Amino acid sequence: MAAIDYKQALIDFEAYVSKHLGEENLIEQCIQVTYVSKYHFYRFFKAITGMSVNQYITERRLLKVMEKLMGEDKIIDIAMDWGFSSHEVMTRNFKKAFGITPSTFRKLSSDEQIATYEPKTKALNLDFTPLQLDIVHHQGNIDIQPDSIMSIMMSINAH
Repeated sequence: MAAIDYKQALIDFEAYVSKHLGEENLIEQCIQVTYVSKYHFYRFFKAITGMSVNQYITERRLLKVMEKLMGEDKIIDIAMDWGFSSHEVMTRNFKKAFGITPSTFRKLSSDEQIATYEPKTKALNLDFTPLQLDIVHHQGNIDIQPDSIMSIMMSINAH
């Protein structure tokens, strides 16, 4: 069994998400390009980023929505363009993420819009290139004897 290159899986995931952000069924498709099982990738992604895959993709989409709201496009068209099933779903997610509705955001001055947008952009900027992952893939049971556990505990306490 070949070892899983987790760093490359994350880089491939991010590249696919960036390129296909407005498409439906994005989660299924982007996990397929990582060649890691869906369940395993969900757990791994959450451990590395602190957020679920769905939350990450939704927030990335909401940032694109926010960019478009700075223009003149209709809110319903923006929702459809960025993969939301309806205007209501996008509005509910937008309000949950930013504390205001899309129409309220649109009424803000450009300085207020930028002040709302920039911190979220920085928080979602996931660059996995410098990531060092010292993860060993193990399959099967780990057989640790009671005396091994005691020696491990004693070495931890000594430090």
